[in-house]
Amino acid sequence: MSLPLLKREYLPANSTLPKYDEVYRTILTYQAKNDETARCYLASPTLTNPEDISCFSSRFMEDPMMEMPFDIIINSVQCHESLSFTKGELSFFAAPDAIPEGPGISGKMELDPRCGIKSASGVFKIKCVWTKPNPDVDGEFVELFEGFVSFKVSYGALYRRNGHGNGNNIKFAFWALEPGRTMMERRLVCIL
Repeated sequence: MSLPLLKREYLPANSTLPKYDEVYRTILTYQAKNDETARCYLASPTLTNPEDISCFSSRFMEDPMMEMPFDIIINSVQCHESLSFTKGELSFFAAPDAIPEGPGISGKMELDPRCGIKSASGVFKIKCVWTKPNPDVDGEFVELFEGFVSFKVSYGALYRRNGHGNGNNIKFAFWALEPGRTMMERRLVCIL
C-alpha cells in the first residue's frame, strides 16, 4: 500500500471513498508485467491432503544468505465472520477508516527449521473488500482484498558472522487480488 501509484488510484485527492475498481485494474496492469511484490496461496480448510499447505513469499522477506524470498508457511488458518485489525496494523493501511466490516482469514506465519535461523514467526490477515462479476468470463468473479503481514525472523551466529545482523522485523499492509474463478472453485491465490 506504500506504492504512490496505487495510493493515488485507491484514494484520489479530495475523495473519501476508496476506488476499488481502479486499484484492481492498476494491479492487473502490473501483474501482467510480472511486477508482483508477493504471492500467497491459501489452501482450502476443508481439504484433507496434507501436501496442500498455505504459503507466502515476498521480495521484502528474503533470506539474505540465499538472496531468495523465504518460503513462509501459513499455519493455524482461521475463517472469521468479522475480521478486525489492531490499531497498530491499521496504521499501515492507506485508508484505515475505509476498511469495511466483514469476514476474513487469519493465520500464523513460520519457516521450516533451517540452519542459521533461530526463530521466525508472524501474522497474516486478509479480507475481501470488493467483488464484482468478471466482465470477461461469464459465471466468474473478480475480487480485491486488503490485508496485513507481520513477520519477525531472528538470525543465528552463521548469519551474523556473514554480516546480516540479528534479524528482521517486517510489517506491511497490502492489496491483493484473486484471478477470476467461480465462487465454488475459490482458492485464494493472491498477487500483491
